[in-house]
Amino acid sequence: MNELLNQFGIQAHVLIGQILLFFIVFFVLKRYVFGPVLQRLEARRGTIEKSLEQAKELENKTRNLQQQIDQQLAEAKLQADRIIQDAKQIGEQARNEILIRTNKEITAMLEKGRLDIAREKETMMQDIKKYITQTSVEIVKKILAEKLDEDTSQKLITESLEELHR
Repeated sequence: MNELLNQFGIQAHVLIGQILLFFIVFFVLKRYVFGPVLQRLEARRGTIEKSLEQAKELENKTRNLQQQIDQQLAEAKLQADRIIQDAKQIGEQARNEILIRTNKEITAMLEKGRLDIAREKETMMQDIKKYITQTSVEIVKKILAEKLDEDTSQKLITESLEELHR
């Protein structure tokens, strides 16, 4: 065997030393490098999973808020429809003078209702945008905290806010 190794220019004691050195380096890397790196990766995975769960919760909250808005808009429409129906009945029973006065009152009430609905919808949409923006910023900060410096982070937040306002 020794002759075969010599024919290929391999010295047995050097080969055994390299094998031992390989196992020593492997042991040191496994114990002091791979272990901590794997622990950090596991911790990072946990953080990402939490962030994903938070994002799902946020999505559910957003969906619920949108359903509430839709429900309130439907109720407001029903209210407006009831007001219109009542106004039609009053208009049918009254004569010319009462009809003119009633039409003015109905118009004012409808306009006020539309304005109130529009204001309420705008306020709700602003609240939702603000909440989503704040939550998104917090999620992005948590996810990207280790990867980005302050200037890059601020730039990304500004771009996200501009996109939301479009």
